[in-house]
Amino acid sequence: MKKKIGIVILATMMATLVACGNDSKTDSDETTNVDTNETNNVTGESIEESTEETTDKNEEASDLLSEEYLLSLPETDPSQFEYEEIDGGIAITNCLVENGEETIIVIPNQIDGKDVIKLGFEAFKRDTYKAIVLNEKLFKINPSCFLTCNIKQFVLREGLEVIGSKAFYMNDLTQITLPSTLRRIDEEAFGSCDFKEITIPQNVEEIKSASFSGCHELETITFEGPCEVGYGAFTLCGNIKKIICIDGNVTFDKIEFYTVTNEPKDVTFVAPVGSNVEKYAKDNGFKFEALN
Repeated sequence: MKKKIGIVILATMMATLVACGNDSKTDSDETTNVDTNETNNVTGESIEESTEETTDKNEEASDLLSEEYLLSLPETDPSQFEYEEIDGGIAITNCLVENGEETIIVIPNQIDGKDVIKLGFEAFKRDTYKAIVLNEKLFKINPSCFLTCNIKQFVLREGLEVIGSKAFYMNDLTQITLPSTLRRIDEEAFGSCDFKEITIPQNVEEIKSASFSGCHELETITFEGPCEVGYGAFTLCGNIKKIICIDGNVTFDKIEFYTVTNEPKDVTFVAPVGSNVEKYAKDNGFKFEALN
């Protein structure tokens, strides 16, 4: 603004010394310069903002590694774990690997010649790693195993059957694939995680109370088979838009997807025509779409 005022004053002073034709030229030049500068400034800011947004998206996308790559990595040395012998094999009770945002842990299949079959209570609590690859022999993740960790990526292998209560509670998970062998997900197992969609495999028989509570980013849930969903399993998940039930025999509590004012949320159920899920949706005021 000071620059513009200065130019105007200077133009006025020169007006007493030169002809009107020169005045017109000066005013025209001034207008052109100011407009050009203002246009360039606006364009520059827009380009800068656009570049920053693109960079952020690219960084977020590149932050996750491919499962193929993670599965190709060698096992972490067994000496980096504390463990105990249990009936049927080994349970890891603590990880001794130094925390690091670029560190990847690959759980060994065996320790001392025995299969690693469990990850113990709070074995990785509050740890920070880039990723953890679970082993092939593991069938249970004990309660609070990865409680409040800063771990963005997990590879869960086939053979895993039970995920204990608060096992992944308050992790920075933006995506996770559950294995087909999984049978049960306990209370608050994935509470307050950040993924936008989750697929519940065919063999999961039960999802217990509050198992996905507080997953504020969750938008889409897919059930591949019949499943009993415990009371409040998806409480405080305000962004859920679609629930796909391929089998159609998933059971929900009557007010599972209601607001605090006892109104049905804007949720669409997708299931076979004539299924239990269709009846549930229509009886409780939800939208319904026939599964093709």
